[in-house]
Amino acid sequence: MTTTCGKFAACGVSSVSTIKKRRCEKLMTGIGSTTGCGVISGAGLRMDQAKREKGSQVHRDQMLEAAFLHTRIDCYFVGTYAQRVSFASQQYRALDLILALEDKIKPEMRVAVVGAGLAGLMACAVLRHYGAHVHLFEANAEILHRQKAADHRLIHPSITLWPHEKPQLSTNLPVFDWCAASCDRIIANLKREWAETLEPFDCQADNPPEHPLKQTVGAKINGYTRNAGSKEGRLSADEVYPWMADLNFDLVLVTTGYGAENSDAKKDGISYWTPDELIEKRDKALPEKADKTEFYVTGCGDGGLIDALRIVHGDFQNGWITIAIANLLYDTPIAEAIKAAERTALMWARSILSENPQDMRSAYENASVCSHLNDVYTAQAKALLNPKPDDPPAYREANDLLMKSVKKISLSGRVFLAARVAHPFVPNAAPIHKLLIAHALQDNRITYRTGTYFTNKTHSKSWIEFTDHQKVHSGPKTIIIPRHGPEAHHRTIIDSTEQQSLRLRQIMLADRINIHETRTLRKASTTAKALDVRLPYVQSMIAEIDDRYAVDYDGSAYAYHKIVEQAEPSSHCAATLGIDMPVDLFGISSCARFSETETFSLCR
Repeated sequence: MTTTCGKFAACGVSSVSTIKKRRCEKLMTGIGSTTGCGVISGAGLRMDQAKREKGSQVHRDQMLEAAFLHTRIDCYFVGTYAQRVSFASQQYRALDLILALEDKIKPEMRVAVVGAGLAGLMACAVLRHYGAHVHLFEANAEILHRQKAADHRLIHPSITLWPHEKPQLSTNLPVFDWCAASCDRIIANLKREWAETLEPFDCQADNPPEHPLKQTVGAKINGYTRNAGSKEGRLSADEVYPWMADLNFDLVLVTTGYGAENSDAKKDGISYWTPDELIEKRDKALPEKADKTEFYVTGCGDGGLIDALRIVHGDFQNGWITIAIANLLYDTPIAEAIKAAERTALMWARSILSENPQDMRSAYENASVCSHLNDVYTAQAKALLNPKPDDPPAYREANDLLMKSVKKISLSGRVFLAARVAHPFVPNAAPIHKLLIAHALQDNRITYRTGTYFTNKTHSKSWIEFTDHQKVHSGPKTIIIPRHGPEAHHRTIIDSTEQQSLRLRQIMLADRINIHETRTLRKASTTAKALDVRLPYVQSMIAEIDDRYAVDYDGSAYAYHKIVEQAEPSSHCAATLGIDMPVDLFGISSCARFSETETFSLCR
């Protein structure tokens, strides 16, 4: 017997199991969550309390259940299957998982962490805080390797949480805190902070001595075993170092993230994180140039949406314009309409997934779900393009900012977004990117076409085949940018059945936490050494926002002051888009502002 409930029927959903629907609604709302938005936030994260306030037992159970496989005792997976997977969200999840395991972690217990991304470094730092002896394993030749050169990508702690949360420039994490900036700057700072504040021992082929924090790069972990009745587990690797045969661990945390993008992108593009020449190619194709190149971006996840926006916006500035629009429209009727639509679509998609857990794609690319989101985003884009007299002033401000940006780039009819779905709005893409895409579609800056990307076996040729049977082949005048997402790396450690179980658990539970819970570490503090390490990053980040300011540091506090009397910041700065200078950096609260000298003092 099936039924259709009011929320689902309003969107045209039918034949949904009542029991599974109720389970999905319960998971979607989240026990103890005050918003029920199904996302993780770092709001309220503090580290100076003497004792961490325990979360509810339900919260702890959810965190552990999302990370646990009954076939892998004492092995936990941070995973990549939640709705919003970002730098900050993976750090939050790693931190929350260890806090949920707090009573299990004992001084000098042996813990292996597999994967040296943001989640892995966070896990190591927090485990060391509790006195565990930690060994970090990384398959590549260095930690944080994939994004280290991405100067063309802006990374923001919370933009994917909009409109449920107002974007905040800082993560406010107790360790490895960072602020919005170009990706290469963030990675350089975190690598330096890891090396200089935690001082890991780098062990490769040599027999490593006893050390509370070790790291081994180039070790591709491919398995975890634990004998029946044993309290210890053992890792196996593709390249076995002699000393690894003697390693046993009391606890294993798998923090591997995404690998390289799918191999079908080899012919046309380069990795999302590799610096490209897309803007240079676009500028050569402008009307005043002889080049009449067409651009096709395939894929409607965040990677595809962002690159399409990069092409049509003259003031995209690596993504700062999305932050400016999100700030302007937060807590407006547009934001509230999108929030309600995203909630319904996500509940709907997860209900479909609970019926068929093997096929995540069918849930997130469901035609009815995408059609519902298309209707909402199209309506909100039209409201933004044609603000009424009684609409909030932010509508006109946001539209003026967007129109000023797109009018700098006139490529009408030559920028296309393509994907298999009928509409380019899927539940797992960030709402702010979908809103800006809807705005560009309604203003005829981008044309959307339903089609599928193909390459031959050698990746020497590629093309897009559309539903009307037309084909577009990559060539000198046709640039195809495939953005189809990467693969999760933990597949080498667990089998397909375990992967399916983990995927379903994390899609249903990994974001189901109390997003306003205070996260603290007992007796933790940011050391003067950490502040000293961060100084070059703080200086570059402030210059990226507004180059009229410089940073001072006296060994215990940062302060920034105006050094140039020019009225406006340089054109490349985020301040030209209305981004304000931060009043909170790296969990260090603003303690004073001297308006007459235009100085913020940031101290503990």
